[in-house]
Amino acid sequence: MSVSNVIFPIHISAGKKDRLLKIFEGWCDNVIDLLLTTDEDSILRRDIYDREPIITWGKGRVTLLGDSVHAMQPNMGQGGCMAIEVYLPLCESGPMLYW
Repeated sequence: MSVSNVIFPIHISAGKKDRLLKIFEGWCDNVIDLLLTTDEDSILRRDIYDREPIITWGKGRVTLLGDSVHAMQPNMGQGGCMAIEVYLPLCESGPMLYW
């Protein structure tokens, strides 16, 4: 597995706000104004990593659903939706075992 796909792999020696202003240079005025008015101490950096997809979703009585099997980066907002999309075919495929 690889976790080498990092969003914004930009390393600028300036402060956090300057870094963001450089990344979002050319965006609409609302974005730039938001960055300019945000206190630098309020800016948090959270790197986002991707991973290789897995082929096997289940084994025995256990099946992975949603983000546990095909993780979505949080900026995509798809985790819950994907769990429903995986669960629906399972429900339609036959009797479910409850434990």
